[in-house]
Amino acid sequence: MNDKDNTKHTFLKDDGKIAWKKLIIRTFFMILFIFILFLLYDQIFRTNVKANEIAKKLYNDLGFYGVALFVFLCDTFIVPLTPDIMFPLVSSSWGPLQITFFMGTASFFGGLCAYWLGHLISKIRIINTFANKVMGTHKVLIHKKGAWAVVLAALTPIPYSTVCWTAGILKVDFRKVIFACLVRFPRMIIYYYLFRAGIQIINFL
Repeated sequence: MNDKDNTKHTFLKDDGKIAWKKLIIRTFFMILFIFILFLLYDQIFRTNVKANEIAKKLYNDLGFYGVALFVFLCDTFIVPLTPDIMFPLVSSSWGPLQITFFMGTASFFGGLCAYWLGHLISKIRIINTFANKVMGTHKVLIHKKGAWAVVLAALTPIPYSTVCWTAGILKVDFRKVIFACLVRFPRMIIYYYLFRAGIQIINFL
């Protein structure tokens, strides 16, 4: 499959421009999908465990630091996972300060570590060549937007860790990347209130 075919499934066009309509639609459906997951949990366990008790069970099993570790790993390495799957489980028992400190901080440092991993592999010719092929359209986005590409990835379904790795490979100014990764803090708060609203709607129904 060539690069042109791959772009059909991304938010980036061949020239590095952002497909805003596709990105907005995907963001909406991503949030909707996670709400559906929460509904499924609620339906499956309704007979013996309430939704907030599921969140408490997750907290008892993993603790704050376990959830933070999960978020950190998701945002450091290029894996097919997202920290957002934690929201249906923690939003009913965690407050905004806990969300900000544990999930926001873990995501912030995960992005910075991803940047430095990308920066380091850029010095290894063989690995760098492979990474350049994998991160094709993301490189175009970084070339066009710089650290703003990290801001965009921090707020939308564009792969945050992948963009941070790419920013490191292309040696975007680290000071700008630090400020860009800070956007993960307000994002966590926004998602927290979205899921709190979802829980209230579910309880009302």
